[in-house]
Formats: sequence, C-alpha cells, structure tokens
Amino acid sequence: MENKIALKIISDAELKAVAIKAEAEEKAKVTLGKADSEIAAMRSASEKAGERMLSEARRAAKVRAELQLKKDKLAAEKSVIDMVFSNAMKKIAELPKKEYLEIIAKLLAEAESGDEVRISEKDKDVITEAFVKKIADKLKIKLKLSKKYANISGGIILSGAVADKNLSLEADFKELRETYEPEVARILFGEAK
Repeated sequence: MENKIALKIISDAELKAVAIKAEAEEKAKVTLGKADSEIAAMRSASEKAGERMLSEARRAAKVRAELQLKKDKLAAEKSVIDMVFSNAMKKIAELPKKEYLEIIAKLLAEAESGDEVRISEKDKDVITEAFVKKIADKLKIKLKLSKKYANISGGIILSGAVADKNLSLEADFKELRETYEPEVARILFGEAK
C-alpha cells in the first residue's frame, strides 16, 4: 500500500509538473509574444527614425548644395563684373593720346589754382608740363605738374593746399561701379543685383 501511496504521490506530482510546465510554456509564449511585439514596434520606430534622419540629412544636403550653388554663381557673376569694369578701365587708359588727353583736360577742369597735378608713371610721356600749362591757361589758374608719380593706372590726382582730389581711373571706376553695377548685372545676367 505504501507503494500505491507513493505511486499516487508520484502520479499527482507528475500531473502537477505537467500542469506547471504547460502553464509556464503558456506564460513563456505570452512573454515571447509581447517581446516579439515590442521588438517589432522598436524595429518599426527605429526604421521610421532612420527614415526621418535620412530624409533630414538629404534635405540638409540639398539646402547646402543649393546655397553653395548660389554662392558659386554669385562669385562667378562678380568675377565677370570685375572683368567688365577692369577691361573698361584698361580701354580708357589705352585710348589714343588725343582722346585720353581730352579726358584729362575734363578732369583738370576740377582743379583749383595752386594745385599740383600728379600722374601715373606710364602717363609721363602723354601728360606733359606743356599740356598742364595749356589747360591751366584756359582755366585761368596756376597748376604745377608734380615730379612725383602717383600709384595709379591713369587719370590724375590733384594735390591742393587744403585737400587732395583723387581723379584716378581707379577712383572714377569705383564710383561708376557703385552707380552702374546693378544695371551691368541686369544686362549681363538678366537680373538686378
């Protein structure tokens, strides 16, 4: 009988173990199901975050590329405008002597009696003391051609007792550029700058 009791206890224990095992397996399935759902949700959230980050990175790269393109375009346009004004100034400096002296005569009209006229070294054979005296006599003023050369590409600098007047090609073209650059840009590129 003791054997039957022992068998009964063992049998009951085996049944209980099977029930506990089945319950544990069921809980494990539920836990694994939740874990799988959480993993899937995390994966989905991670993929969406990755897609958002990738989209943001693409958008930022596009904005940077567009800004760089605009910057490069403006630099190229500025370079062309620089070249236009530089070439125009060069053409003035290389005018035939007669035409160039007509321009210098107009600049000398801004002189005051007693001014000293400074020229570029390259103009020393063009703008002579005799030319300056001739213009001064027409204006009924006294002018003197300086022995010192100005560091300019053309035009003149009038040195007076009170102030100097920079009538060099560089100064004139700087002023012209400030005034006409938007118009030059519109003509060259079809837009106002």
